[in-house]
Amino acid sequence: MAGEISTRHIEKLSATNFQMWKFQLENLFISQGIEEIVFGTKSRPSADSSELKAWLKDDAKAKFLISSAMETDQVRHILICNTSSEMWTKLKAIHAQSSSTHKLLLTQRFHEYRMDPTDSVATHVANVQNMARQLLNLGENVSDLTIMAKILASLPSKYKSFRSAWNSVEPSRQTVEYLQ
Repeated sequence: MAGEISTRHIEKLSATNFQMWKFQLENLFISQGIEEIVFGTKSRPSADSSELKAWLKDDAKAKFLISSAMETDQVRHILICNTSSEMWTKLKAIHAQSSSTHKLLLTQRFHEYRMDPTDSVATHVANVQNMARQLLNLGENVSDLTIMAKILASLPSKYKSFRSAWNSVEPSRQTVEYLQ
């Protein structure tokens, strides 16, 4: 059906995949032109407004998209929410915790991370960059130098010659983009 929107290709929100899920949903909201309602920058029009019907329809669409892209145990968190903006705010509060404990766990995971032998180098680089982005989102400064060091140090031993070659690259050219 033309114009039909679906969340079937989005991994359902669980207790462990919020950042990826949030990224996908934010892009879906933008593609549907409903991000202002979800993010709370476009508030509900007054009851006698001609814009109310369109706002209610877009809010219902957003609530459907959010709730249908979640595992059942996650939906329980938002059952009492009246608007998509309330749902979004509540989910962010639950999953994007900026507590010191959460920062500590992410920092430990970043420093303990090693490339999985089944991953490609591109996947490895993306994993390191995603962990760094999560830390940045929580207010932790992760420099490009730290990201490059983590990428190189967490490569398996079969990349020893690559690490040696990287050390001979002119320092002004040693960037994350060039490393990729």
